[in-house]
Amino acid sequence: MRIKVLAVGKKMPDWVQAGWAEYHKRLPKDVKLDLVEIAPGNRGKSSSPATAMKEEAGRILAAIDATDTVIALDVKGRNWSTEQLAEKIARWQMNGEQIALLIGGPDGLALAAHRRGYEVELILKDEQALFVDSVRSAEKKEVIALVHED
Repeated sequence: MRIKVLAVGKKMPDWVQAGWAEYHKRLPKDVKLDLVEIAPGNRGKSSSPATAMKEEAGRILAAIDATDTVIALDVKGRNWSTEQLAEKIARWQMNGEQIALLIGGPDGLALAAHRRGYEVELILKDEQALFVDSVRSAEKKEVIALVHED
């Protein structure tokens, strides 16, 4: 089983690395844990948080494998207790699932979560699949299209 954590952010601080190492030790030995740092969207005077979130969502969606079970970790989502998380990991492990945990940037994860069917409030002006033109891989374009259909 593989758990891939897709986190928006640059070089993680030492306390994140220490926490990562500690929780990695607690997982069963046959669980592979990978951290994939997703480059944050441009947040400058001339760009909006919505634009940055769109950039991040495109990068996140491109990093998700077609066979991944995707879980969006968002402050607006449901809380899981330690026991609930342990139950879910055991079920995923028994089913041989590959997991992608999504962690958004400073403005959240609403767009990527919405596209995967999670409960978030999001107002979109356009219902077309976003970012498809910026992705080179045909396989990743297909993933984005499938996510959009969900």
